[in-house]
Amino acid sequence: MTQKSTLPADRRAWGPIRLLLCLALSGCAQPSFLEQHPDKVLVTRAQAEQYQAAVERSAKLESRVASLESQLEALHRRVGRVEPRVGIKGSETEILKAFPGGATTVKLPDAQRLESLGSRAKRASLKRFVEGKRGVVIAFWATWCVPCTSAEELAHMKELREQLHQHGAEFVSMPIDGLDKVQGDRRASSWLYPLFQRDAGHLEILPRAFVNSVGVNLPLFLVIDRGGRVTHYHNAVLSSEVIREMVTHTAFRG
Repeated sequence: MTQKSTLPADRRAWGPIRLLLCLALSGCAQPSFLEQHPDKVLVTRAQAEQYQAAVERSAKLESRVASLESQLEALHRRVGRVEPRVGIKGSETEILKAFPGGATTVKLPDAQRLESLGSRAKRASLKRFVEGKRGVVIAFWATWCVPCTSAEELAHMKELREQLHQHGAEFVSMPIDGLDKVQGDRRASSWLYPLFQRDAGHLEILPRAFVNSVGVNLPLFLVIDRGGRVTHYHNAVLSSEVIREMVTHTAFRG
């Protein structure tokens, strides 16, 4: 006698359906994680730590490279300043202007010399004052010239004088207006002493051709070599760059 199943009809029907589902699933591979997320990569913790360490090393290297580039740029600037002075590189200028017509001999007249604030002016030979020096820079200015007498310009003139003295050259401060104005000015304590005052002294020293072609705008600086020839001029306020060029052409190229 055949034994009948005791399972309910719905349970008996589930068996074939479950078999069909299993066969269907086994015949169709499920998509992998990479297929589902093509923009993502699975890594181990160790690999992640290695990657982080590499990122940190890269940041340190970038910082070191930036520092080295900065040092190299500073070294290039220093070498650029030294080369013209030791004759390795030509003496081209970027700011100073060559004297029109080439180096020109000029005569240095006598002037009223003020040794210090409140001292009595005495007639002195400007030529004798610069004699034996490697060169000289003459600065023409006036009490009424605002750019000539600003605190920044006076500080630059002081720096120029100190650098020239370090290399055996001289600096001459020459106001071109009246002696009474120079001595009586409320800023007289800030002038660079000794100074050589001569009314319109620049017109006596400068060749007429220069005055006609360039003019006499102040401030005006003349670079004179040891032979008494004007080689360059600068008719604007000073800067660290032009000071460097002046010192180079006065003390090293004359």
